[in-house]
Amino acid sequence: KPSGPGNLGWPVRAQFWDSYKGHLTPLGAKLLTDTGIVLRKRYISNGSCLFDGVQKVDGRAIAVYTSNVQRTLQSAWSLLLGLVPGASIFFAFRSERVFAQALKQAVGVPIYVEDASS
Repeated sequence: KPSGPGNLGWPVRAQFWDSYKGHLTPLGAKLLTDTGIVLRKRYISNGSCLFDGVQKVDGRAIAVYTSNVQRTLQSAWSLLLGLVPGASIFFAFRSERVFAQALKQAVGVPIYVEDASS
């Protein structure tokens, strides 16, 4: 089913677009999760050596960087849900990287956030 004004599930009230413009849509979130699944199958699950020898995929093996714009935060989270579905995912400001980095990285996969205005 195509997204857009022809789809009955597509919001038509202007108030919706005034309030939520710039946010990732549910369809966009699903497509990014699906992309993460495809990437996992290609680079992790099929005997690929991307994480060869890694016991647990966490912040010591992978980290994501994004701006603080709502749709980029949602995009990073959605992609990781498909790529590493069993991992704990959390947000951290880039300035916090030096604070207990080893502990944080062992806890889960960090999404480091940087102010988009800088």
